[in-house]
Amino acid sequence: MTGPGFTYCLQKLGSAKVRGCAGSLHRTHRDLRPNAQIWSSVEKTKTVDRFYDNGVRGTRMLDTAAPSGSSGSESYMSKERKCVLDCQLGGTGGTPSVPARFSVQLEHVVSEDDVQRFLGYLRVKQRTSFLYKGEFRYDLTQVQQGGSVVEALKAPPSFEIELEWCGQSAFAAAAGASAAAPGELQAAVASRFLLKVKDLVAMHHRGQEKHMQAQADKAVASAGGS
Repeated sequence: MTGPGFTYCLQKLGSAKVRGCAGSLHRTHRDLRPNAQIWSSVEKTKTVDRFYDNGVRGTRMLDTAAPSGSSGSESYMSKERKCVLDCQLGGTGGTPSVPARFSVQLEHVVSEDDVQRFLGYLRVKQRTSFLYKGEFRYDLTQVQQGGSVVEALKAPPSFEIELEWCGQSAFAAAAGASAAAPGELQAAVASRFLLKVKDLVAMHHRGQEKHMQAQADKAVASAGGS
């Protein structure tokens, strides 16, 4: 994605919660797959992100057989955050809250000439992505961080669920063809985005409730057997 965009991210999740959301998205994708205009194919990637002094991120494909742990040419992206909101979501009906982040940023593809000093850390990401109507992308990611690929792969993983608006091209085309004021179009995009956030939070809560019920059933079974 290049140009302005905004992102919603559930952070510091357990693997079970990510697997639960992945299962729901896989089922939705399977049920709606005949309509290619709604869902694209599921994309799975394994990448290495390196971070540089001037806010540039370099990305290569993960390749544990290569000496550096990655292969292929490195692509570079510069990200300028315009607004970040960290908050807690959930915490109702007995479900614990989870850290979440809303962010608005500008992203630009840059050349190798713009790359400065390597900061000494990288992230290995194993990600499954679902694209909805060419406008919203769901990313379910396992992240490991370290000074090298070998070091990162030994580190305990963290898990994230990210929802990103990626409809800049369609938005630009609609803005050029519509008589509506730009602010009205932006408000409509923001409204659709928040509806998707609501769906994702509901999906997460359903997973929490199933997990809590499974734990309760296990405790009852254990007590009955003692």
